[in-house]
Amino acid sequence: MQRRIIIVVAFLTFCFLYPGVTPQPMNSTAIDTTPTKSNILGDGESNPFEVTWWSRDNQGPVELQDNDIVDGDRIEVLATFPNSTENPEDNIVNIQWSASSGFIESRNGTLLIPDDGYEPFIQGLQLDQLVWERFDGIQIGNNVRLTLFHNNSDTDALVYWADQDNQTWYTDAGLTARQMATQALPETGSFVANRAGSIVVGIYCYDYQPGHYNLIVDTTDEANGKVDGNTVVCETWQWEKNVTLSFDFTATTDMGQLIKQSLNNVTFNNFFAPQISTVDIVADGALRYISWSTTDRNLFETHHYEIRLSIDGGYTYLLLSTGVTRNSYVWNTAGFDDYEVCRIQITAIDSVGLSSSAVSSIFSIGANADFTGSFWYATTASGNSSYIWGSIDNKVSWQVWIENYNPMEYEVFIDSEIIRTGWTNGEEISVDADGLSIGLHMFTLALISDAERRNDTVYVEVLPDPHEVVLQSFSSGSAGVLIVAILFLAELSRRYRRR
Repeated sequence: MQRRIIIVVAFLTFCFLYPGVTPQPMNSTAIDTTPTKSNILGDGESNPFEVTWWSRDNQGPVELQDNDIVDGDRIEVLATFPNSTENPEDNIVNIQWSASSGFIESRNGTLLIPDDGYEPFIQGLQLDQLVWERFDGIQIGNNVRLTLFHNNSDTDALVYWADQDNQTWYTDAGLTARQMATQALPETGSFVANRAGSIVVGIYCYDYQPGHYNLIVDTTDEANGKVDGNTVVCETWQWEKNVTLSFDFTATTDMGQLIKQSLNNVTFNNFFAPQISTVDIVADGALRYISWSTTDRNLFETHHYEIRLSIDGGYTYLLLSTGVTRNSYVWNTAGFDDYEVCRIQITAIDSVGLSSSAVSSIFSIGANADFTGSFWYATTASGNSSYIWGSIDNKVSWQVWIENYNPMEYEVFIDSEIIRTGWTNGEEISVDADGLSIGLHMFTLALISDAERRNDTVYVEVLPDPHEVVLQSFSSGSAGVLIVAILFLAELSRRYRRR
């Protein structure tokens, strides 16, 4: 409810400043969702209040204060309003409580008019053609919800991790992809954060019309309840992630008077990644007995394991097995060539997705008998690339490796359209990249087995010839109309405007 009220207030404020359009207050503001601290009883008399915590591995109780950071396995918060022995009418009948995490933050500004003819969904991102807003404090597991109000006809937004190399900020590869590029008012999008960090939001004025924007980022998550008596217990692990919470407690006395207390910005670390201490390899002919030791601060946590093989000393790894639930694995190396610098990597993953990895010492294997399993994967030999429109001999290629799984079906796509199918025994697959239109194009190789398919994608950007004037700008009062330019723009709009 609080989040809805804040968004409505932002909307009404914007409409007041820009009548008939959409919200855009003039100053960037962070909307504080922290409860106001108070301690009121009737005519001002005070009642003592205690908040403590305990966990499986720290029996406590330990006093809690604002801005504390608490580590423990299944932390419980106990809030107590002690009853009065002298004034029974002051005894507590019930407690209402609420706990909230995350933030709502609003940013406002003036839209930037891009250079004439610029279109990020065709030409790729040019950072100076968009307005950028940064939001800190994103936590792993946050459901990040974005709302973009604007008072022109069409403004889009693209979202990326702030610490990600901006050379990889492709228009379809952002955290919200094209959710916020729909011509809607407002534009909305969301994603679940798979890590902590800061995000940046690029705001693109698609219709080249002046205006303003109001961008709201909301990561709040709330819980509440009511209990009889003078003590309430909050189980912080039920958020299923490490979380920072603010609490609001309201106690009602036997006389109907209220006592309000708050606890602000306390971080609860309930979940810890499993740790692998050793990875041992024991050889018995072609067999390799792999075992490892795992510890976890979360007492009753369950784990599953992924096992990967490196034949180049740990530089690259291939998936050997997944979904393993025991701390051991038997690998039959028969059928492999001789490899002198092998390593095994074990990754332990818990029920909430926290993980850690460890690797073995280097060992060797040899080809002794038929292999009982299969490996197959592809890597992009050419990598992401670009070329000038009109140039020739541009290619995209993949190197395919297959062990004991021959032949294998494959498909090649350009911009999601299939251009080739075939079968491979494990070699280089190369496709022609000439003749593409100006803009960013996506090449994907799909390897297909009976059980699954694996994709590898590379991007090719076709750049305009800097020595040619493709299109010139004309003022709105110009009497002349360049028919060729109009046809060119119409064709670009028809082919590349993907909504």
